[in-house]
Amino acid sequence: VFGDADKVSVIEGDSVTLHTGVTEIQSSDEIDWKLNGNRIAIISGDDARTDGVFRDRLKLDTQTGDLKITNIKTTDSGEYKLKIRNTRGSPEKTFSVSAVYDPRFDGVTVVSVAEGDSVVLHTDTEILEDDEILWRFGEKDIAKMKKDEHIFSTYDDVPDGIFRHRLHLNHQTGYLTISDIRSITSGLY
Repeated sequence: VFGDADKVSVIEGDSVTLHTGVTEIQSSDEIDWKLNGNRIAIISGDDARTDGVFRDRLKLDTQTGDLKITNIKTTDSGEYKLKIRNTRGSPEKTFSVSAVYDPRFDGVTVVSVAEGDSVVLHTDTEILEDDEILWRFGEKDIAKMKKDEHIFSTYDDVPDGIFRHRLHLNHQTGYLTISDIRSITSGLY
């Protein structure tokens, strides 16, 4: 037995990975994940399955048995129990997962992106001919669009250079693409 429950708190909409602590499972091992007593994922031999209740939000690492929950919801909170059955015994590990709503993000879309990837920030509205779009990062203007005046500008060469040559503004939709994401560019847009 691994000991007491690991407490994990995660903001609704984020992802969390529950780690087995195993580097590589053996073909004779059986990995069993349960949430509040109900099986949600299992690895047995070459067979790896997740429960449909999570609607493709569970990812099971077939090498380590780690369980990743994407786009977590408050209803996903609870006691996650891992049991590994093998010739060396049946160790168990418990995770107490708490998915919480963060009022700071009310009306804000939270997007998780791996460093080095690209992300497209959507306007989520129809752009009319006389609309003006101003994209900001913190206190800095980083892109501006005003269709009726044919203004389509990105300010990626500002003195600090954190967006240098990595911003693209879609002239039709107003979507802003940021390529090669870095930790220094995470924040509120």
